[in-house]
Amino acid sequence: MILKMLNIFNQFLIFKMHLAVYLSLNALYFLFGVLLVNTIRKEFFSQTENKIMKNLVKNDIFIPEIKDKGNYYLNEILKMKKKPKLILMFPESNRLVFLDEFWSILGRKYEKHLDFVYNFIIPIYDTSNFNEVKRLESDIYTSQKFPQIYILKKRNLSHKIFILTDKKKSYDLLKICRENDYHMIQKIEDHIFRTNHKLFLLETYAVLVRRPLTDENKLKKYDIEMYRFNNIRYILSDMETKKLIYCQNIDKLFETNYYQLPIRRLYKHIDLNYKFLKKNFTPEFEGLYPDLNSTCLEILSIKYVINLDFQPFLYQIDRNVALYDGLDKEIFTDLINQVNLCAKGKGMVNPEKLIEIK
Repeated sequence: MILKMLNIFNQFLIFKMHLAVYLSLNALYFLFGVLLVNTIRKEFFSQTENKIMKNLVKNDIFIPEIKDKGNYYLNEILKMKKKPKLILMFPESNRLVFLDEFWSILGRKYEKHLDFVYNFIIPIYDTSNFNEVKRLESDIYTSQKFPQIYILKKRNLSHKIFILTDKKKSYDLLKICRENDYHMIQKIEDHIFRTNHKLFLLETYAVLVRRPLTDENKLKKYDIEMYRFNNIRYILSDMETKKLIYCQNIDKLFETNYYQLPIRRLYKHIDLNYKFLKKNFTPEFEGLYPDLNSTCLEILSIKYVINLDFQPFLYQIDRNVALYDGLDKEIFTDLINQVNLCAKGKGMVNPEKLIEIK
């Protein structure tokens, strides 16, 4: 009986040993399979990325396929042995394009002097910042004019229009922001020219340029050039749908004698606004990507709202430059020609068409 029990016990031990070996081998096979799949996957994506990067670099010029992936492309370019001479992206231009990054820089610099900043841009509030929320609440409760129009924004540019009818509704405004992740708010004040939910916008084009470092530049700080294309487009923007309607003939109205003085004042304020941007954002760009010694260039659309006195206020900066709009074919051809000259070297552009901001 005892021998029989010992025999069963030995068989059970042998079974457990076989089971352990079986499970261990299966675990090893599984781990090997995972490693193999990951290695193949990594190699596939690596080859795909290299192929994409090679296809995007033509004749020593890099043209990004996706405009908002600038940081990714620049990091990939840094890995290349031979870097393109011209890159049609400006390093960290997201600091201008993304409203949260834009306001983080300006709000930090002018925390005690926001009234000065609001001579150049429309009021902005960051709902993820406690002090900004308190400032918004204070501005609402001290205001005497209602209704007020607010544009609630997400980073992906999706937005919602909120009309504040009285002070008590401020809670609803902040509740909507919290529940729907609207983290930035812009205020459209009474004096801004608009009709119902449509804003009258001026669209200008900025060209940002960073040229290679010279041997004399020992501080490793890049010279940042900023230009404004002399043409201005007049647009109606639907605040709810974001649809843009180009006002082709309004420039003819503004060319009449009656509007000469207001338009001259408007251009003067736009140049002051560009100088404000250059002064405040040049330090943000000077020391970035020190190992990238290529010419970097990018065209941005800068849109303004205006008040009844023809004073512009910055509304939005984006990369949505309609370069192939048939209505403005000659204008955009001229812009591209000037940008091409600008890429070749400083001082080659027509200063009346591409105005340098100093």
